[in-house]
Parts: sequence; C-alpha cells; structure tokens
Amino acid sequence: MSLRVPAGGSVAAILTSVPGALAVLAGGWRAGLTVASVPAPARAVSLDEYQRQVEATCALVGAEVLLVDDIYLPWLQELCVQVVPFSACAANAGGRVDDTAGYFVQFTSGSTMAPRGVHLTLDAMAANVLAILDVLQPAPGDSACSWLPLSHDMGLVGMCLTPWVANAPERAGSSELALIRTEAFVGRPTLWLSACSELGATYTAAPNFAFDIARRALATTGPIDLSRLRVCITGGEPVQSRTLLAFEEATSPVGFSGTAFCPAYGMAEATLAVTMVQPGQRWNAVTVDPVALAGGRWEECANGRPIVAAGSPLPGMEVRIAAAEGNVGPIQIRGPSVAGSYVGADLPFTPDGWLPTHDVGIIVNGELHVVGRVDDLLIVAGRNLYAHDIETVVAAITGVRPGNAVAIDAATGRYVVVAETLPGADRARLAASIREALATALATGPASVIFVRPRTLPKTSSGKIQRHRVRALYEANELATENVFSFTATTLCKDTSRVART
Repeated sequence: MSLRVPAGGSVAAILTSVPGALAVLAGGWRAGLTVASVPAPARAVSLDEYQRQVEATCALVGAEVLLVDDIYLPWLQELCVQVVPFSACAANAGGRVDDTAGYFVQFTSGSTMAPRGVHLTLDAMAANVLAILDVLQPAPGDSACSWLPLSHDMGLVGMCLTPWVANAPERAGSSELALIRTEAFVGRPTLWLSACSELGATYTAAPNFAFDIARRALATTGPIDLSRLRVCITGGEPVQSRTLLAFEEATSPVGFSGTAFCPAYGMAEATLAVTMVQPGQRWNAVTVDPVALAGGRWEECANGRPIVAAGSPLPGMEVRIAAAEGNVGPIQIRGPSVAGSYVGADLPFTPDGWLPTHDVGIIVNGELHVVGRVDDLLIVAGRNLYAHDIETVVAAITGVRPGNAVAIDAATGRYVVVAETLPGADRARLAASIREALATALATGPASVIFVRPRTLPKTSSGKIQRHRVRALYEANELATENVFSFTATTLCKDTSRVART
C-alpha cells in the first residue's frame, strides 16, 4: 500500500474522535499538504449515497487518498480513491516535514443548502483559536469534554484544537481533553454529562438540541457533579431561551450555573467563532414581535419571540448589519480568521472587504442577535415568515419529537410542516394542534402537516436537520410519509394519506 502524496498535494480525511485522526491532521499539515475534512455520514443517508458524496468531495479537492478511522473501512470498499486507515498511517510514520504550511478544507454544515468546501489557511485557523482563547482565558487545571464530530467546525476548532493549544506553556500549560465518539453520545445521551462530571470538565460545547436531549436523560444519568463547568458554549443552530432555562433548572441541583452558558455565533467561512457571550456574563434574550420581525422591524414586546443574544465580536473580528439603523438585515463579517475562498469558487466579498453571511440579525447594546437565515425566509400569502419561527412553535407542542420538525415552502404559496412524532401520539389531534398554534402565533397556518417515520428526517453529522434535503425529498414525493393532514379554509383537518409510503 503506497502512502506517498506529492508535495503540495491534497488528502481527504473522515475525522472522527480518535487519536489517529489528530495524528493524520497534524501530520498532513506538517508535510505541507491540504487536508480536506470529509463530513461523517449524516442520518438517513444510504450507503450508496454516502459513497457518492465521498467520491464527489474527493474529486472536488483533488484528493487521491482518503484517510479514515478503521471502523469506516466496511463502508468504503469500492471507491475510485485509495482508502487508507489511520492505523496504516501510524505504521508508516516518519515522512517528510515541509517548510511550506499546509491548508485545511472544511465543509459548511449543509443544513440549509448543499455543503461547500471552505479553503482555510493555517494562519486563519490560528487567528480564530487564539481569539477564542483570549475570551475563555484558560487556566492550569482546565479540561474540555466534547462529543461533537471533528468533521464539524465546532467539534474540531472549538473543542479540539482550542483546548490543544490551551495546553501550551504560554497559555494554561496544563489541561486535559476528552473526546467522545458522536455515535456513542447519540446512542447513550447520559454519557456526555457523566463524562463531564467524572473528568471535572470546565469547558464543553454543543448545539441547542443536545441540551434538551441531555436534560431529558438526567433521570437515568446517575449521580453527577457539574460544579466545575464554567464555560458551556452553544451555537451551530438557533439558541432557544426555553432550552437554556430548562437545562439550568434541571442541572442546578448538581452544581451547574447558568452563567456558564456562552451563546455564540459562527460559521465555517470564519473558521468557527465570530461572536460569543463572555464566560461568567449572564446570557440574555430579547422578546420581539414576530410579525414586525418578518417585515424587517425590531419591535420589542412582552409576548413574542425570544431571541438570545450571541454576544459581542471576538478580538479581531468585526460585524455589521447591512440595513438602516434599528432594522434587522443581512449580517456581514470581517476579520483575520475569514477564509479566502471556497474550493473552486470565490467568496462573495463586498468591495470594501466584508463577507455576507446569508444570516439576518441586528446588533443591540453591542451584542449580535441572529434572527434567521435568508435561505429560511418563506413567502406565504405575501408575508415573510422565518422557518425557524414556525419550527419553534411546533417544537413546543407535546407529541412532536423534540428537534424533529421542519418547515418548507409549498408550491401553493403556503408552507408545509414535516415532523416526526413520539410513540402513541394521536396524529389527527396533533396535526390540528399544530395548525391552531401556528395560526394563533403567526396568523398563518400550514397547508399541510406531514408525519414521517421516526429517524428518517435527514440530518447533518452534528444533528441539524438538512432543510434543503427535506425540501428535495418533498418535491420528489420521496419522504417516508406515514400521514398527511391537509388544511383548507373550510376544513379544520383532512387526513389525505394514512398509508405509510416506503
């Protein structure tokens, strides 16, 4: 088996939470190579589809070698690229060290559109890691614990490279890092907080949905102590105030403090982090009128949509809103950790050097408040609605599987809700409840509610629903549909498909 890659060449790697992944990553960079991180298999992806994705990714970055955890070998037997396990790389250690710095390609999450390869210099990555450390201020004895996949920017940059660099003598000088396989956490959610307790972790991070999962698993987690956990970063998807409050209430008896929560905003194009709430600073949320918000106006009210502040820009990073003062608008960023290009395409910088993010928000009292994505804006009966607002209402309804509801636009000029239900749910009653709740909250109900088989909504490896794939499956009539409840002006609820479709 030849492991030779020419100087300046590219390799691809499926980065999992094992020492071999870190070895090939650092080794590739030291050899002056471009290392492209291939996303791990997303949920509901078939073997054939995943193999096609891997081959397309390798072709995109020009990689002739794919480095993988040994457990992935059965998945990748017949690819057009050479597949090399991490163990073989370790057995062939002692290759060249190049004076030319390598590069890194990480892919966007793919939650709202097809993933794109972001081409990063090591200087850009270092700038982001050091900026995060300037905010976290690590101390001797700090330790990090994470289940996030290393194929995701929050997992690799935030919860692996940052603690790694923090161990340098000029930083904390002494720390520990515990990485949990993502599939282990998914299969046994009690593992995460138990590991934090056993290690005495001071840092961890996760998307919003994971805190809901961990909170529900507390009853079977066993005795734990979270009193040392002083930094708990949450980002990667919209942060819900009710999630943070519920987690605080459930874990305060075991020592968790709400001031540990550090809501953050970031993106692959910025390496990772753009803004973050300072550790020890109490996070806050502002309640705004969702109807005004859909029209671009920021109007605070007593009963509306709570939007959690994502903190102020990290050192060296700048954020601006491309809208009139006091209005929400497109978020633009600038700073040393921003990528120079996509693989095969330029980034859409403005003439004065700012990068549009496709996200919409506003800066209030120096903190960024993210409203949603341009891609998630649905035009319904001449009104703008954010898919996230619809999904938040649906998620609060008993009977819907938490984190498993998505709103997409329909050809009729209305919108459709696709969701998974908890076992035993009365689906006709649940569909009617969803319609009523949405009509009350947003003054516009769905054209239909589609219930699909459990665990069939496509998600990224970090657990975010891939809205673009749900829309594609819906348009192709390929959702794993079990029930469709349609709504008209005169009919509250009409079940048009009670037969499961495979």
